[in-house]
Amino acid sequence: MTTVELSLRARALANVAGRSGVSDPFAVVTLLAASSGGGAPRVLGRTEVVYDSLSPDWVKTFAFEYDLGQQHHFVVTVYDELKKGVESLDKHKKIGQVKFEIGEILGTRGNIRSASMAKGGVVYAAVEKRVPKDAGTLSLRLRGKDLANVEDTWFGKSDPFFTVSAQKGDSWDVVHRSEYLKTNLNPVWKEARIGVDALCRGDRKQPIRIDVYDYSKKGIFLAMGSCETSVADLLVTKSFKLGKDKGKLEVTGAAVEGGNPIDNMYPSGGNDPPQPYVPDYGNQNDEKGASSFNPYAASVPPAAIAPPVMAVPIAGYGQQVPVAVAAAYPASQGDDYGADVGIPGMNKIPGMNKIPGMNKI
Repeated sequence: MTTVELSLRARALANVAGRSGVSDPFAVVTLLAASSGGGAPRVLGRTEVVYDSLSPDWVKTFAFEYDLGQQHHFVVTVYDELKKGVESLDKHKKIGQVKFEIGEILGTRGNIRSASMAKGGVVYAAVEKRVPKDAGTLSLRLRGKDLANVEDTWFGKSDPFFTVSAQKGDSWDVVHRSEYLKTNLNPVWKEARIGVDALCRGDRKQPIRIDVYDYSKKGIFLAMGSCETSVADLLVTKSFKLGKDKGKLEVTGAAVEGGNPIDNMYPSGGNDPPQPYVPDYGNQNDEKGASSFNPYAASVPPAAIAPPVMAVPIAGYGQQVPVAVAAAYPASQGDDYGADVGIPGMNKIPGMNKIPGMNKI
């Protein structure tokens, strides 16, 4: 048996909300019995509701076991939410239903397949083999700076929100959607918390995409700009341009919590850390844009007076230094702080001169 993960999106759904507005679609996934026979249909669950949208990108994914070589179908039923918080599907309005076969999706380029519904609209299903990895959680704080106003009214301003998408073959799957902020071209959004496994399968150099849109109750979200980056870049870069005359996104905080401690020592994802920072050192910029240490760095005293807090062998992880790290701190805080931070005895350890910044100790 193989564990696979299913993600969904839809385009040009039929609007069953009538004159009351635009439909608020969600999808229910039902796994049918395998071709080998036996077993009853099983409801895997339902996506979140995407309000005022006929082309939703659902964030929620579904993981389940699949027997390679066996025909295995699942059904996607799309509903328009009529009453918030009501579980019974009878209380919501059905938009349509489509059926997929898992093997056919896995055999398609990009592992994605589409199916049309009878009353209009197309549902896209993407399936990929899942290799569980404890890659941690990305804590991300973004704000917009001088965003382009795409509001189509005389005196109005855009209501921006952003999405973060993972690359799936030739397409992008939304894995996070922020709240929208009314009439604000310099928005400061709430902290986003995104699983690194879902975002890039633990590969911090894997491209990801951030899009900014203008929210509208009419269900038409106008693009305000986008940028491609990576988890590695988010941890060390302060801002990203959204396009010509479209403003920029500023990273006011980015760090990976949990996951592999060795990965956290290499925030850029490369063989050598850009600076010998503490594990899980992130791009922690204050409101004025100045960098500062994360809570871990600020709370642990210097190694000269503190016992070792961590032992992480780094030999063989791209870094050709046969030593272990007892406690990782900035080797030097630079001239802005007046003097380097010295750790007695560190310069006597063989191979330390190969690590960036260690020659200042």
